[in-house]
Amino acid sequence: MIRTITYILAVICFITDCGLSVTPPGCKVLPVDANWPSISEWNKLNASLEGNLIRTVPIGSPCHDPTFDQVQCDVVRKNWNRTLFHEESPTSIVFEGMFANQSCSPFTPPDAQCIIGVYPQYSVNVSTPAHVITAVRFAKQHNVRFIVKNTGHDGMGKVLGAGSLSIWMHNLQNRTWIDNFSSSRYIGPAVQVQAGVLSDTLYQDAHQRGHIVIGGSFPTVGIAGGHLQGGGHSVLTNVYGLAADNALSYEVITPTGRFIRTSPTENEDLFWALSGGGGTTYGIVWSVTVKVFPDVPVVVGRLNFASFGISEDLYWDSIAVFQDNTPVFTDGNAYAAAFYDKSTFTLNMFAVNNSQSGFLQLVKPITSRLNVIGISFNLSVSPFTDLRSAFLNLFGDTQSRDIYASNSIGVTTTRLLPRLQSTEIALKIKQLTRKLANAGGSVVDLPLRPTLKIAGNPENAVLPAWRNSERHVILIKSLDDSATGDEINTAQMQFRNDFGEPLKRLTPGAGAYLNEMSREWIILITADPSDPDWKNDFYGVNYQRLLQIKDKWDPDGILFGSTAVGGDRWVEQKDGRLCRIIG
Repeated sequence: MIRTITYILAVICFITDCGLSVTPPGCKVLPVDANWPSISEWNKLNASLEGNLIRTVPIGSPCHDPTFDQVQCDVVRKNWNRTLFHEESPTSIVFEGMFANQSCSPFTPPDAQCIIGVYPQYSVNVSTPAHVITAVRFAKQHNVRFIVKNTGHDGMGKVLGAGSLSIWMHNLQNRTWIDNFSSSRYIGPAVQVQAGVLSDTLYQDAHQRGHIVIGGSFPTVGIAGGHLQGGGHSVLTNVYGLAADNALSYEVITPTGRFIRTSPTENEDLFWALSGGGGTTYGIVWSVTVKVFPDVPVVVGRLNFASFGISEDLYWDSIAVFQDNTPVFTDGNAYAAAFYDKSTFTLNMFAVNNSQSGFLQLVKPITSRLNVIGISFNLSVSPFTDLRSAFLNLFGDTQSRDIYASNSIGVTTTRLLPRLQSTEIALKIKQLTRKLANAGGSVVDLPLRPTLKIAGNPENAVLPAWRNSERHVILIKSLDDSATGDEINTAQMQFRNDFGEPLKRLTPGAGAYLNEMSREWIILITADPSDPDWKNDFYGVNYQRLLQIKDKWDPDGILFGSTAVGGDRWVEQKDGRLCRIIG
């Protein structure tokens, strides 16, 4: 039998004759449909998967009738904002509040709804390629929506989908270190990483070997998943390029059920697409092999000031000093992340292969100007002998950073800002960020410039706009955590009109980072899949080539994302049903 207690809310229509419907033409099947796989068919699938099929029980269910359990509910609520709590669940997502649509929130009353809703109906605890192949073939045969979950650190909601079968890659943890990887494009150390490995896990391994690798800044970002496949920025972007620039080869299960290898010389079109063209689109990555670099000394710096006791103009003039001087970091092969709102400005900095005196010289254009305009600021500088120690100092490890407000809800918009901007445009961008802050929002401002030269002249599907970028800017405004999906959508579109569209008009052709896109695009594409803007913003001139590769390797459209290549051929109905657009 399937390894979980039968969940009454999930199976009620399997065991009664309740209003079974006919699947509309071109649509994926849902549990309410007469042709949904029978319990017998699911049990046969489970047997072929060696008992690794899991029927979904929403992790918030102990907080609701008829399975209410106060003790277990308290455990769920206590752990709700821990990313690992969701990462270790077969079907949950780190950003529950944004994408689960209150399907089974542990913070609503016991008699409030607790349904599977947008969660997958079943998941497979994958341990062999054969498990993936069996699952994808079952999904195709029975017209069931198919989903891939690596870690659940997913800002686009791809790991959720009504009536879906999901493969859960969490337990694929192998790492193979290669001293002398050799190919026509690269000779040197490398590491092969399976799909379930977290960034922090690999960082620990690398440190013990005197190496560094490119991964996410947040410890629960997966190495082989959407981070790398969507480009992947990091603290080393201004030194070694994006994560996708450092991919050497992949092991992939195709949507047609083949286990293959891909590299710049083998199935090279698929390699090109996987390296920056978006995750869960062309194939299911089993493992990736990436470059490894020698460990280096690092200096961590922190600079901050506040608006308290000074004029608003002086505060924003001081923030403008950072905004005007981001080449300090992008040209200096250093990382910086600024966070600011109407009250405080914080700048975290990370300079590799540097010394304390060298770091102070690096940031002198900023500190000198701040002194001239008369702002009082705090600056701390800490040198470290290795990257791992510096990383822990700046970001913390998995446990200390395992509070990520998964239930928090907000609206965002993002943009890559190019280096070449007129003084007038730069001023208008400053005014826009100030307007947002005064409206209760905040800004994440990252100087990132992964030029082709920095990246080693790779041939991949990374958005070309990245190569001329100077800053990756994220505008954010929080919402009440009880907001419904419709309320979030309404707020998101208003936020787009007020801030997203003005920022886009100021930077035509600049594009946006695929992995940190805002919810506005999911809403817009659902409303009008023919709108071309999203293709230009996230894929640029690469889109048509990527679509051809998508059609070659996934001819049946098994892999779906609303903002993924080919996503405009499908639409999610109000009830979550996924339907192909006909005509």
